[in-house]
Amino acid sequence: MASNFITRALATALKQPYDFNAPLIINGIEIKTGERKIIDIPFGQLVSHDVAKLRVHVIRGKRPGPRVLVTGGIHGDELNGVEIARQLVSSKRLIGLRGDVIVIPVVNLPAFLIRSRYLPDRRDLNRLFPGAAKGSLGARLLHTFLYEVALKCTHCIDLHTAAIGRTNLPQVRVCIDDENALEMGYAFNAPVIIPSPIRDGSLRAALTFYGITTVLYEAGEANYIDIPAVKFGLTGIISALISLGILQERKSDLKRRHPSALCTQSTWLRAPSGGLFRALVPLGKAVSKGDLIAAIGDPFSTKETQLIADCDGIVIGRTTQALVDEGDALFHIGLPSSSYHTRVEERITQAADHVLADSDPTPYYDPIGSQ
Repeated sequence: MASNFITRALATALKQPYDFNAPLIINGIEIKTGERKIIDIPFGQLVSHDVAKLRVHVIRGKRPGPRVLVTGGIHGDELNGVEIARQLVSSKRLIGLRGDVIVIPVVNLPAFLIRSRYLPDRRDLNRLFPGAAKGSLGARLLHTFLYEVALKCTHCIDLHTAAIGRTNLPQVRVCIDDENALEMGYAFNAPVIIPSPIRDGSLRAALTFYGITTVLYEAGEANYIDIPAVKFGLTGIISALISLGILQERKSDLKRRHPSALCTQSTWLRAPSGGLFRALVPLGKAVSKGDLIAAIGDPFSTKETQLIADCDGIVIGRTTQALVDEGDALFHIGLPSSSYHTRVEERITQAADHVLADSDPTPYYDPIGSQ
């Protein structure tokens, strides 16, 4: 533990100190304060002989402030984050910044092009950090991403979805021992916050190692655009930027502010038998021990097995599969720090009503046409 602390402290000390007024140079291109640029950074060659590029949107404020990186598509099939990032860069809210916002809608271009979670070599990009200049295509991508962009930032919001076959209630995941990340997580105003250990080789591990505060937003399911997930993500990023002093708060922001519920633990409820799965409770629902929450039908008879909740909590994720085997994970249950889990459900419902009632909380504009 001591050696890890020393190593991390040394890495933080060696990282170039953040200075808003210092030139920001990405791929040899300087972006001056008050400017907006789109920069393509080559990192390798695809099998088609096309050059693989990392597209980076840079929006610089005229006044000093933090520099926040927003990343989507680290897994190529997680599309909600890509849509959130796409809407963010065309939002009128990113005018008059104090500081900078850098957005990469699709980090993992090779996986995105083949509509896969994984790189073409079947490896998970979010387990390959920090990468290597002369490694595999994925390793080269990460090396370019880190040294050209990420390590020049002060904060990061990393956008994800559940894997194929599962869906998540909008949630923020942070290391509970990281006070800065936890504060940023609360500012995001997602329905729930989930403590999540940092995994070796992940973006969060790499940036935390260098002292860059990082939170992870998870919502929806892979390969789908989920409108509530996108809206919660977009308004969450705006809320986080307000808390960091990058954006000014508006009256319209206040009605969408609802305190997140901290789930100190979580557990999975598994299938007691195989068969046809029918969920009887939705995401965000409060369940109590003894509640009937699903039924599993035997496809070859009239027999049906009930799934009974064995704890009090909130449904924060579930399978979307209709056919399940015995032991499959069906419901992810968050255990709130408060015993009043039904109040947490009410808070989630109120937050959803306010976020989703606004048909367009951050209107689009054409940054090119407005110049």
